[in-house]
Amino acid sequence: PLTEQQLEQEICAVYPADKTAAAKLRTHLSDARTFFSAGGRFGLTKWLMIPADDQDEFDELNAVTPEEAEAWGPVSLEDPDKTLDALTAGGPLSMRALQYRVWKQDPASFDPAGIYDKVLSSKSCALLGDRNVYSKKDIRAFRKELAALQKELGDSPADPLTPDDILLDKETLDGIVREVVRRGCYTLSDALARCYKAEDAAGGENRAALAAYLFSAVQDPRIDHNDSQWYVKVDFEDEDLEDITEYIAKKGSVTAGEIIREFLDIPLEHGLVPALKVRLASLMKQTDTVMITGEVYSKTIAIPDWVKEMPEGLTFTDPQPVEDMEGDLYDCMLEPEGFDPALRTEIYNPLAEDVCDEDPSRTIYTINDTRQRCVLKYHHKAAGTFPLCQIQPAFFTLPDNMDIAPVTISGRTVYINKATRLIYGMAEFYEDINHVSGAVFYLNKSPEGYSFEYTGETDKACSIDTNRSLELLELAEQDGLTVYDVICSILSRKPLSFAALYTEVNIVRRCSRLLVASILSSYHCFNVKGKSGLWAFDEKKTDQGFNKNKKKYIKK
Repeated sequence: PLTEQQLEQEICAVYPADKTAAAKLRTHLSDARTFFSAGGRFGLTKWLMIPADDQDEFDELNAVTPEEAEAWGPVSLEDPDKTLDALTAGGPLSMRALQYRVWKQDPASFDPAGIYDKVLSSKSCALLGDRNVYSKKDIRAFRKELAALQKELGDSPADPLTPDDILLDKETLDGIVREVVRRGCYTLSDALARCYKAEDAAGGENRAALAAYLFSAVQDPRIDHNDSQWYVKVDFEDEDLEDITEYIAKKGSVTAGEIIREFLDIPLEHGLVPALKVRLASLMKQTDTVMITGEVYSKTIAIPDWVKEMPEGLTFTDPQPVEDMEGDLYDCMLEPEGFDPALRTEIYNPLAEDVCDEDPSRTIYTINDTRQRCVLKYHHKAAGTFPLCQIQPAFFTLPDNMDIAPVTISGRTVYINKATRLIYGMAEFYEDINHVSGAVFYLNKSPEGYSFEYTGETDKACSIDTNRSLELLELAEQDGLTVYDVICSILSRKPLSFAALYTEVNIVRRCSRLLVASILSSYHCFNVKGKSGLWAFDEKKTDQGFNKNKKKYIKK
C-alpha cells in the first residue's frame, strides 16, 4: 500500500501534462469497490479476503486450497507487535495467511482492512511490495545488501562549486533587480543563465547552491520571490471593490486574469498571480452582486424562493423502534459496525443513497468527468428535482460564494442548492419520461455547456413499472406496518439488490437506507444469495426473530 502523496507523485510523473491528474486520483481512491485505506495508505480491495459465516463459504469465496487451510491455524492480533514478531521470526509471512488466521480466530469481528492497518502501524515488522510481512532482522539484512550494492556501483556526485565560483559583484546583482522591475517578474533560470556557466547552472548540487545564493543576495524593497522567480510587489486594495464590481457588471463575465491585467497591469506570468487570485476572490466575496465560479466572475441573477426549501415529499423521519407483546424488536437502527459485511460498501452506492440520506465524503461516485448517468426515482420525478448524491462533485462548476446557483442545461435554467443537495427545476425534462421509477438519463458536459439526454433506457435494478408501483402504493395504504413488515412483503416476491429494495421500500414508507441496512442485518430471515448480491427472504426463519448477536450494535 502507498500513501496518497506517493501515488500522486507517481501519477503526475506518468501524466505530467494533465493538471487534473491529482484530482482524478482522489476521485478514484474514494471508490471503495476498488481501493481501501489502512494506516494512512491505500491498497487494492482484491487483496482483502471476503468475510463469511462458515468455513466452507469462506474457503470458496477466497479460493483457499486444502493445503493452505491445513497449514494456517487461528491467531489473535490483540497485541499486534508481539504476535507479528513471533509470526515473522521464522521468515516472511504473507498477508493472505495472516488474514485467514485472524478470521479463524474470530469470524464475527473479521476486518481485513483493519488487519492491514495493524500491520502498517506495527513497529516490529514491515510490509513490502510482495505483500509479505518481514521481521526487523530481515529488514536490516535488506538494508545491508542495498548499501553494499550502492557502494559497488560507485555513484559519486560531482565536485561542488567553491564560494569564489558563486559570488557576484554589486553591478550584476543590481542588474537582476532592474530586470525584475522592468519585466514585472524574472525567472531563476534566466538569472542563472545570465550570471553563470551553463554546466554550473544546469542542475544538481551546483544549481541548488547558486539559487540559494542569488535569492539571499538579490534584495530590494520593491520585489519579492518564490522558489522559481522574483516579482514586483503588487496587491488589490479594499477601495478597488467598487471599481471591479462595475467592471464585471459592464462585461457580464470576466476571468481573474483579465481583472489582474486590467487593474494591476502585470503579466500573468508574474510570480504573485496565484496569490493575487486568492486575494481577489477574498475581496469579491464582500459583495453579493458577483458570482465567483472558479476563476470566473459574473453578475448574479435573482434566485426564486421555491428553490430555497426542501420539497415536502422528499423529507422523512425514521420510525421509532417497536417492541411487540412477546418482547421482539423491530425497526431498530444499528451502528454501522453491526451491518452485514455485504452492506458496508453498498450503503455508499449512489443508487442506494438519496437526499437527506447520504454521506458525500464516502459516496462511490461514477468516475466520468464529462458524462453522468442518472437514475430517476419516484419521489424526485414527482418533485421535479434530482439528488446530487448521483452526480460527481467535480461535474458542475459552481460559484464559490453562493449556496444556490443557476445552471443552464440544454437551454433551460435549473438551480443547484448546495445546502439541500438538490437540483431544482427538472420537471420539464421529465415530461417525456413515462416510467414511474428507474428511468435513466444522462447529463453531458462540454466546452459549450451542459446538455440533457434521454433515450428511453431504464436501470435494471431500480426500474418500477406502473403495475408494480400500484402494488406498492396499495401496500403503503395498510396501517400498522413496520418497515420490517414492508421488507418481508417486498422480498417475498423475489430477491432484490440493496439499491432496488431501498427504492421499493421508499415508495411504501419513506425511511433511510441505514434503517433498511439495519433491518437486513438484524434478522435471521434475511440473507444474501451467494455471490449474486441479491437479498432474499426465508419465511421459514421468521420464528428465529432478531439476531441476538446484533443487540450490542443497537443505537442508543
